Amino acid sequence: MTPFFRLSTPLTRAWAVNREARHKLARWLAQEFAKTGVAVCTDALSVVAWVNPLAQIKFATPPFQKIERHQCVNNPTWRDCECRRWFDPESGGAWGKRGSEAHHPLCIFDEKALGRWREIDVPTTVMHQVRQGGFLDERR
Repeated sequence: MTPFFRLSTPLTRAWAVNREARHKLARWLAQEFAKTGVAVCTDALSVVAWVNPLAQIKFATPPFQKIERHQCVNNPTWRDCECRRWFDPESGGAWGKRGSEAHHPLCIFDEKALGRWREIDVPTTVMHQVRQGGFLDERR
């Protein structure tokens, strides 16, 4: 399976605009993923290209494949993640105080957190029913 490499926002802009930067980045990615090649994703997690081990770029065509953040190979480890500083109500301090070898339960880099975030999101059908029923007055 081809790994997914997520670009930062500045690198996404450079990839889109600057041909020279795109080819330099492709050479670096080809060196880093010399056995498999890599899929290049934007900061919005859309696959825009594939770079093979010879640093050749194959551009994707719309509609672009979307991936989940936890699928990216350049995600921080649990030791380096910012979620170590998030508040943990059980310990009364930072999540890192627990000494747990895991991301915070709501960390975007944790695969299990995806289900938790989906539980929080209000489905569009519910919002549609609320508007049709007149529970939300749109004139305000």
